Amino acid sequence: PGSSTTTLNDATAHSAAYHPSADCDQPHDRIHLAAVDAAASPVEWFLLNAEANVELDLTAVDALEELRQTLADRGIVLALARVKHEVRAVLTGVGFLAEVGEDKVFMTLPTAVEAYHRWHLDHHGSPPEGSGSGEG
Repeated sequence: PGSSTTTLNDATAHSAAYHPSADCDQPHDRIHLAAVDAAASPVEWFLLNAEANVELDLTAVDALEELRQTLADRGIVLALARVKHEVRAVLTGVGFLAEVGEDKVFMTLPTAVEAYHRWHLDHHGSPPEGSGSGEG
């Protein structure tokens, strides 16, 4: 499946089906990290749109954890949007959502973007550049 990346200044929203596989020539985490590396400005949040995923096996959970840890090592927050109930149950059961933080899991993309704007305002004292948001 294809993927798309939207850069919101220092946030990257990446939309992709996440189906890592042991025999894959180019693991998806490398594709996701390429989006971070290609960003015009430093990335602070990585928003993964998980709507295409309806189930996860332990290999996929391990790959997500590797992505989360790699992003954390770079000082980047991982957030998830549109996580299906079944996928959420698996991620909760293995403790992944506790590592990400329930406050970084969103029902919709707009609520995730709003949360990023609030986070940016709290951490930088201003909304993200080019966000069209005023203070408040």
